[in-house]
Amino acid sequence: MMRWNRLPKPARQFDWSGGLFLWLPVFLLLVALGLALSGVWLQHQVRHLETRYSQDLKMHQQLKAEWGKLMLEQSHLTARARVRQIAEQKLHLRLEKNPQLHNFQSIDLLPKQHKALQSQKSGTLP
Repeated sequence: MMRWNRLPKPARQFDWSGGLFLWLPVFLLLVALGLALSGVWLQHQVRHLETRYSQDLKMHQQLKAEWGKLMLEQSHLTARARVRQIAEQKLHLRLEKNPQLHNFQSIDLLPKQHKALQSQKSGTLP
């Protein structure tokens, strides 16, 4: 019967009590623990970025809708008919088409009252 303490000669010469074989499992355990923690951290970062992306996407859609409304309002405010109406009512401007000017339009920048006074001085009717 062979005894357990009787190992072959090369095995007896190697020091099994410490060194690489003692620290290798500890090192592999630390590497596995580090990989597990990095996986958890990475998953946390992915969730954080997905939340941020969805918030930014929502903000983009809101800003796009607001931009569309502003463009519609701008087109309404700068419509030719509206500009002409404000010019005539509030600023007392008048748009004249003169056939002698070959369809050029001239805008009279003098208020109606001031023009009426000028025409009275010159002796013509407004």
